[in-house]
Amino acid sequence: RRPCSTAILQWDACLWGAGGLLYLPTADAPTLLGGYTASLEAMGFNKESKYQNLAEYLGLTLGLIAARALGIRDLSVALRGDSMTAIMWCSKERLRSDLATRAVVFATLLMMEWRITLPDSEHIKAEQNELPDRLSRDPGLTIADLRLSGPHVTLHDDPLIGQVLALCRPGEGLDSEEGFRAFWLEAHRLITALSLRYPGSR
Repeated sequence: RRPCSTAILQWDACLWGAGGLLYLPTADAPTLLGGYTASLEAMGFNKESKYQNLAEYLGLTLGLIAARALGIRDLSVALRGDSMTAIMWCSKERLRSDLATRAVVFATLLMMEWRITLPDSEHIKAEQNELPDRLSRDPGLTIADLRLSGPHVTLHDDPLIGQVLALCRPGEGLDSEEGFRAFWLEAHRLITALSLRYPGSR
């Protein structure tokens, strides 16, 4: 018996963008709740493939913020994506990359504050993830461009998202008490601001 979820997040990311679709599980077939896109250009990944797993993880985290922006709260999320690494980092709480430490700590704090649980995950093949892939590769698209109906959240229009991405850039700062305290305070400030911006309703 598969765990019961309140939403399904299907997402993808590349080195310059992220995007995805959110669904409501129903008895027959999932119902589309909306979509999102976000530019990752500010991260400065360029064409360095070593950042791909981090990009995927950020795309997942931004999907959780998009769910809140679409009015959903107290989420129990089933993850669907073609990045086994990002799914493992998030749902299995296993991290094997120093590049993503800051992003993973931020996402953990966000999920604790917003009471998000990840009871279920499914790794899918890239060819099964075509629509999120198209959104991630062109953050200027909306789900209307994919001939889908529903609300669309363009996250990179929000300055708070730029600050979240800046906080999640790979770098030092968590290996000392002072550095971790500064990170924690900034993460808490941003999560509080996001909570006010996107209060959710469901």
